Amino acid sequence: MPAQHKVNACVPASLCYNNLSSNGRHFAFAHATEAALCAADGSGKPTLLKDRANSAVTHVRFIKLAGGVELLVVLSGRSAIFFSADGARELHTLHMAEGRPAASFFRGVATVKAGGSSYLYVGSSGSGDLHCCAADPATSKLCNLALATALENVCTGPISDMDGSVEGILAIAAGTDKPDGSSEIILAEIGTDGAPLATMRLTAEAPELCTSLRIRGRTMLAAYSTGRVRVFDVDAKRCVAVVAAHARWINALEVHPGRGIFACASEDGYVSVWDLEPGRRVKHRAHLAAANHVLTGVAFVGNSVAATAYDVSSLLTWSLGSAE
Repeated sequence: MPAQHKVNACVPASLCYNNLSSNGRHFAFAHATEAALCAADGSGKPTLLKDRANSAVTHVRFIKLAGGVELLVVLSGRSAIFFSADGARELHTLHMAEGRPAASFFRGVATVKAGGSSYLYVGSSGSGDLHCCAADPATSKLCNLALATALENVCTGPISDMDGSVEGILAIAAGTDKPDGSSEIILAEIGTDGAPLATMRLTAEAPELCTSLRIRGRTMLAAYSTGRVRVFDVDAKRCVAVVAAHARWINALEVHPGRGIFACASEDGYVSVWDLEPGRRVKHRAHLAAANHVLTGVAFVGNSVAATAYDVSSLLTWSLGSAE
């Protein structure tokens, strides 16, 4: 089993789904009312990006626009703030709509490339409101799109995660309006104006909550509160494999940006690493132990995998070796 190493993050991670993101140079995660941005090699002190309304930060994620420009998105109870990837410049802000319940918060962010443009979608708890921004192809400047009517019926329950593809697909993991705790995955085909053209709903087994999902090409991976991971064929819009990955809730799932592997972080204290082989076959690679920790986020940097743990001020890392 690979040896565990620690990167001093100085501040502890919050208890949030998918609470770690990396662009290969930096890690970012939620810490109370701040987003912590630290160097992947552990050098220097972290940059702390504070929510101006002193609201709890709920999700932090690096995203990339069609032109290759990277952004760091910080979501909280009151706002969605788009920063430059180094956190030095605040570029755009969305605010929670008036009249929403006090407990509502932003959660889930994704970018979709359609018709040569990048569209950024931000989700929320409560009734699953969706918000959309467009990035100017020439300048990457963001502007809000008035798509409230087109987006209002996409979700009926709180959003837990989102992801997008370069082929015009937005995937949303959300609760339903049913009382049994069930959830669904919504696949929305995005048009050239950013509005959904068609949607398909994939319902999970009640009371199973989808906490994390990622799309790579025509394959979608989804992690659940039961410890299972489901593999979906996006074209056929059906599940083609189920993996019993963990004994307890999976709080995060991430796919390696350049290799056919993915990892899950669970509250059972393990990071599991899997090969995604041709034909959407899944092969177990490793279970990496973080004893007595509730893991909340997972990310890849080069040939290493990293995880955050609730109320722990270090990032846990393991080397996976070179690509085979």
